[in-house]
Amino acid sequence: MNILDILENIILKGKIYIPRWVINSAAYYVVPGVLLVLYIFTSSTNDLNGDLGEIAKNLLLFVLLVKPASVIFRRIGLLRTIVGYRRQLGITTFYFALFHFLFYTAEVGLAPPTVFTAVLTDVGANMWYGALGLLGMVVLYVTSNKIAQKNLGKWWKRIQRISYLVLPLILIHAELMEGHGYASATGLITLFALTKGVEWFILGQRKKARLQKLAPDV
Repeated sequence: MNILDILENIILKGKIYIPRWVINSAAYYVVPGVLLVLYIFTSSTNDLNGDLGEIAKNLLLFVLLVKPASVIFRRIGLLRTIVGYRRQLGITTFYFALFHFLFYTAEVGLAPPTVFTAVLTDVGANMWYGALGLLGMVVLYVTSNKIAQKNLGKWWKRIQRISYLVLPLILIHAELMEGHGYASATGLITLFALTKGVEWFILGQRKKARLQKLAPDV
């Protein structure tokens, strides 16, 4: 098998050459373990706070865009494969956001509960967006498992839709912290909304076509 065959298998057929247990281990154990070691042994004056926040923002945007992308570009099998790993990607995103928050608390010299008190009293709106976004991600993280999915029933999917509220909160927080303002965040949110709109339209058209095929001829 040559390199072109491998690329075809990966991109078009969605075959990845990494066992699922490796991806699960990375998401559930390796990533949080490495971040915890960095948090314990790294100086609070480093730049990891901002870097982790940027990674969390980009990962969240990627996780929410990959499904509509798989619908729009249906010939790219890799996108459909990645959709099957959204839970692992979402959990990884949460860990980066959580340690972004923990590094921030270390940087400002406050305990995590104290920081939330400060958000409610002393700091600007950008911190409000970040705090609310993180709380939403906590809810998503706690319910991102098969036990919660089974026990919550139809409510599980409704709770997971909180991610559509978390995304704009995180994007606004990140863009304000980077000094880009509301316009930049609005552009990213609009891009996501348009992409979801195209996804829903395509799925609706496909459903309509299937129903027409099943309808008896008059």
